[in-house]
Amino acid sequence: MSHLRLLPKNVHLIRDAYDDFLLSREAALLSPRTIEFYERTTGDFVSWLEKNRIEEPVSRDVRAYLTHCKGRGLSDSSVHGFARGVKAFLRFSHAEGYLVHEIKFRMPKVPIKPMPVLNSEEIKTLLKACITLRDKLVICFLVDTGA
Repeated sequence: MSHLRLLPKNVHLIRDAYDDFLLSREAALLSPRTIEFYERTTGDFVSWLEKNRIEEPVSRDVRAYLTHCKGRGLSDSSVHGFARGVKAFLRFSHAEGYLVHEIKFRMPKVPIKPMPVLNSEEIKTLLKACITLRDKLVICFLVDTGA
């Protein structure tokens, strides 16, 4: 099991790593929405670590956090988003020397949602609504190619 811990000679806490992580995202000129994403996802993770008094998290702690997210009723896609934020934060923390070991964990799967398709009656109704031959051709092209 890969352990993740703060460097022994380093006085930085996980909160310092988080603040530095956000600063690095801003310095990289990421969009405000991307920075908000990292604030929401990694900020929640850091708060969870602090609430649970975890100073030297390991991969098990990340899995427990993601299970906690799912238990809060978040969708699979949202849990995956939180995992992406956490992974970026942990990689940064290791690369910048805040953490001794890089932590690795399996990303949660996101089920593939089938695309809604029109049935034959809906296609006929759509074709009847077309005014020009061009409109009908475009609809036929989209239906025939699955677009």
